[in-house]
Amino acid sequence: MNEMQKLRAAIVRQMSATERRQIRWLSFGMEEQRQKVLDSLPTGSTPYSRMLDCGMLDEWQNVRYCAVPLCPRCFLRRRSRETAQSIQKTFAEIPNKGLAFLTLLLPVTTDIDDVSSIIRAAKTRLNNIVARYRRHDPRWNDVQLTGWWEMDCSTDTDREEFGRNRKLAFDELNWPLFGTGRTVWQPHFHAIVATGAVSLDEIKQALRGKAFDAPYQVDLKPFDPNRHVTRNIKDVVRYSLKFRVERQYKEVRSEGRKWWSKEDISTYGVWLSRRRGGFQALRFSIGPLGPLTQSAVASPMIGKDAGIKNRNMMPTGCPSTDSVDRSFGNELETTDPHGACADDSPVIGCTVGLSGALGPELAVITGGAHGNFDSRKPRQHGAGLQRAGFTDLR
Repeated sequence: MNEMQKLRAAIVRQMSATERRQIRWLSFGMEEQRQKVLDSLPTGSTPYSRMLDCGMLDEWQNVRYCAVPLCPRCFLRRRSRETAQSIQKTFAEIPNKGLAFLTLLLPVTTDIDDVSSIIRAAKTRLNNIVARYRRHDPRWNDVQLTGWWEMDCSTDTDREEFGRNRKLAFDELNWPLFGTGRTVWQPHFHAIVATGAVSLDEIKQALRGKAFDAPYQVDLKPFDPNRHVTRNIKDVVRYSLKFRVERQYKEVRSEGRKWWSKEDISTYGVWLSRRRGGFQALRFSIGPLGPLTQSAVASPMIGKDAGIKNRNMMPTGCPSTDSVDRSFGNELETTDPHGACADDSPVIGCTVGLSGALGPELAVITGGAHGNFDSRKPRQHGAGLQRAGFTDLR
C-alpha cells in the first residue's frame, strides 16, 4: 500500500458503521477483480451490462446493485446479510461446542453444464441422509445445516501440483485420466452444522456412508472453543462466499495475482447468470425438525389436524429450504480496506485442506464505478444508503 492508500484506510477505520455503509466504492483489490471480470464477460451480455451499471446513484440518490454473483460489491453485500442471519437467527444461542464446519467435495467435470445436476444430486443425498436418520433416532431432529455451493477450477494438467490428499480425493471424483489442457470445474459445499446431541463422528459416518465415500471427500471440523462463536460463524460465512476467480491466492503474490483465464471467468459468469435465483440458488439449508413438522409428517391432514388455515403453507421447521428470510437485516463487516490484497485470518482456527484460503475482506475505498441500474421501485431520498434487505434476487 502506498501512503495515500494507508491514509484512506486509517480514515475508514475511524468511521462508524453507519458512515461505512454509505461508502459505495470498492477497495483496490476488489476493484481489480471487478475489472478483470468485466474484461472477461462478453460485451453486451446481461451480467456484463448489470455489473457495468452497479454502484451508481439514481435520481433519488439510491445506490444501484446488479446482484451478479461475481460482482464484488454485491457478493460482499450478500455476505454481510448471510453473516447477520447466521449469527442473529439461524444459529443464535448455539455455543461453539454445538457447531461445526463442513466441507464437502463433489465430482469434478470438464463441462460446466454438468455442475447443476451434480449439485442437485448432492442436495438429494444430504436430504435423504438426514431424513433416514431422523426416522430412527430423534436426536437427529435437532441437526441442521446452512451452507453455500462454491466453485474452483484448474486445468487437467495441474494434477501433479496437488498435494497427496487432494490427488487421492480427485482420483475418485472423476478427474480426467489424460491431461490435454481442458478446464476442470470443481464444485464443493461449505456449511455450518448445528450438531445438537449427535456427535461429530456420527455425522461423519452418516455422510461417509454410501453417499460421499471418496477419500477426503468429507471434512467436518469443530469450531475453535478459544474464539467467540460470533467470530467463528463470521469467518465460515466469509470463507464460503469468497467468489475468487484466481488460482493460488494463498501464496505470496510476488508475481501478481494468478487469475483464471478470460474464457474460464466468462464461462463461470455466464453459467452463474443462468442459474435461477442468483445468490439464492447457491444457498442450501436443512432446518431442524420442529414439533409442527413432526405432526405434519405423522398426519397427511395437516391443514385440519394441525390447525393451519392455509393448507398450502409450509410447516415451521421445514426439513430443507434454499430460501433466505428477506426481512432480515445486514451486518457490516469491519475489515481491512485493502480488500482482496489482504490475507484473511484462518477459519475457526483450523487448516482448511482442499478448497483454498479465506475470501477477500470487505471492500470500502477506491475510485470508480459506472452506470445506472436497479429493478426496484423508487424510494425516498437517501433510502438506498441504508443496508436493507437484498431485494434484487431474480
